[in-house]
This record gives sequence, C-alpha cells and structure tokens, in this order.
Amino acid sequence: MKISVLCASRGNPSGLRTCMGALDALASGQNEIKYTIVCDEDDWETKAASVSLADSFIRPRGSLGGAWDYAAAKSPADVYALVTDRSLVVRPYWDVCIADAYKKDDRRVVWWTTNAGPVIPIVPEKWRQAAGQIYTDYFPFWFDDTWLQEVSAMVHGLPIYMVEAACFIHKKTPTTKRLRDLRFWMDFFIAKRPERTEHAKKIRESLGLPMPDIEPVEKWFRSNDEMWALNWQKWEELMGDKSEPDETYIAAKKSAEEFMNGRS
Repeated sequence: MKISVLCASRGNPSGLRTCMGALDALASGQNEIKYTIVCDEDDWETKAASVSLADSFIRPRGSLGGAWDYAAAKSPADVYALVTDRSLVVRPYWDVCIADAYKKDDRRVVWWTTNAGPVIPIVPEKWRQAAGQIYTDYFPFWFDDTWLQEVSAMVHGLPIYMVEAACFIHKKTPTTKRLRDLRFWMDFFIAKRPERTEHAKKIRESLGLPMPDIEPVEKWFRSNDEMWALNWQKWEELMGDKSEPDETYIAAKKSAEEFMNGRS
C-alpha cells in the first residue's frame, strides 16, 4: 500500500533529520512510502535539510492546519501518517502497523502511540475525501488534533484507536510555538462544536456509516471542557509562547475574533 509521511517543519533541522532518519531506518520495505516536508519560505535551514530527506514544498502563507492539508494534496496516498520534527519513531516496521490498521478499517482515523497520548493522527484517503481536509485552517497551534479527535469520535464512536507504531515526542522546552490567549482559543473551540457535529454527520453519510453511540462521546466532551476550565492558566504559564506574535497567529486570531463577535 502507499503511505505518505507528512511533516510540517520550522526551525528544527536536526530534529527533522532525526525524525526522517528513524522512519526510513525502521520501515519494513513492504510498503511504498513517500516522505513530504512542508516548510516556510524564510526558513532556510529547514529548506536545506529537506533536500536530502524528502520531497519538500514551500507552504502557502496561512494556518498551521493548512500546511498539513497542502502536504497531503501534494502527496496523494492510501493513508497519511503525520509526524512532527520533534517526534521519533521507535517501533520497527511501523509501516506494517499502519497497514494493518488500514486493512481493518480503511475509513477510520487512528493515532500514533506517543508519550503525549493520541496527538498525531494517521488519516486514510477515504476519510480525507469525505471530510475534504485533514485539519482546519482555524488554529495557530495544537487545537487541530483535538478538533480531529472530536470529529472522529462523532463519526466512529469511542474509543480513539492508537496503533502499535510507537512515536516518542521530544521537546527541549515545554514552550509551544504560538500558544497564547489559551482561554480565548478554548472558548472558540467549544463555540465551534456545532460545526464539528454537522461536519461529522456529512462524513458519516459520505462513508456510509451509521450513527454511533453518541452519549459517551458527549460525556467525554463535557469532561474535557471541565478539565480545560480548571487547567488553562497552568498550561499557558508552562507552555505559553512569550515571543511577539507572528503573522500566522495574528491572522488566525483576527478570523476567530470575527466569528466570536458575530455570535454576540
């Protein structure tokens, strides 16, 4: 089968080399694997590193989620395995694990097993076609994987499946690029839940899937919302980006504010 490994990278060429090297060294040779790196126009180090590692493309300016979708469009496959330049695959024959999950259900989003939980998705082409995307173009940091978790749960029900392919996520510091105004982004994420509900309905119809048992899914949503409300200040203190906001962040925040203001 054909697997596209997609990585959106910025400012971490050594991590990128380690990530791609481990993937290549631990692949089984049983599947057709294509590596695609998307980087920014002004990121010369990543562009230079990418030349010897994979096909690389300059991403259009815009959201973080848009970079992943751009990479997928450039590298069509049966399934898309997302990685980051801070992830290190440690499971030999990781591609066989992904292929096995695909054979069991070629419509279901699954997740790498990581030390941070289900945060890096593995997305079949049938899902991407039905959804019209992998990620949204709304968020400047990690809410897109949380969005995909919710939509997937509303399509297939719980639990969220993690494949046996293990991936260790390493960060030199806890700081998350562009993480700021976390309370605002949490409120925006929750306010967008009706959109996710409608999107999940369309995906189910496109894939020919029945409505799952939604009660445990909604209970899970509520428990997450409560946990965020209790912890957002601590998370922002620990992971917040103290640098000046960049163009990507400013544009995303402006768009989100327009949506929130339009609701009042």
